[in-house]
Amino acid sequence: MLKTTDLSVKYGVIDALKNVSIDVKDQSITAILGANGAGKSTLLKTISGLIDPASGEIVYNGTRIDGIAPEKITRQKIIHVPEGRKIFADLSVYENLQIGAFSVPRAQHDASVLHDIYNLFPILKERSSQPGGLLSGGEQQMLAIARGLMARPDVLILDEPSLGLAPLIIKDIFKTLTTLNAQGMTILIVEQNALQTLKIADYAYVLQVGTIIKEGPAQELMEDPELIDAYLGKKS
Repeated sequence: MLKTTDLSVKYGVIDALKNVSIDVKDQSITAILGANGAGKSTLLKTISGLIDPASGEIVYNGTRIDGIAPEKITRQKIIHVPEGRKIFADLSVYENLQIGAFSVPRAQHDASVLHDIYNLFPILKERSSQPGGLLSGGEQQMLAIARGLMARPDVLILDEPSLGLAPLIIKDIFKTLTTLNAQGMTILIVEQNALQTLKIADYAYVLQVGTIIKEGPAQELMEDPELIDAYLGKKS
């Protein structure tokens, strides 16, 4: 469904990504793991058009999308939920959600989408009139995901959705992702919480200094001694 081939990105003379090839299958959860500075966020920003690649290709449903403007990629139903949530703090929860629907033609957009989102995140319905900036960290992350869902994505790209959240909130976020995937949504997720991510993922790639050093089915990587040592911790 979504594929990068030999994707390279440079920041000046620095190689941020070097010949990165990933293959995101339809209706799968694909994880990108790695330490800070590995190039994970750069990869997502390049796929969503925020960064131009130096070389390589990005193909979505058989069509190249590398070099296309971000708003055009959004209209192809590839939606990026960025690291740090990036909600509009002074706008209400409802207004934040409506902004997420900007790429959906009015004739195609109806109240059913908002209804489904409120069912998925009941707390957002309760807080609908409150400014986004008054929400807790976990609620803001829910709002960021919900805002992305307003565009009816076929591919949902998430950058560190568990960052800075309490364990119980993280559990709820990952449960929501599995629900969305079970409904047919394709998910590409970058996470430092490797163990939790591998539990829900179908396939995973490990980035190190801009290069993929390991890949495979998520369940197999959970048993990989090198990965356990580097990212997952010792098993009890």
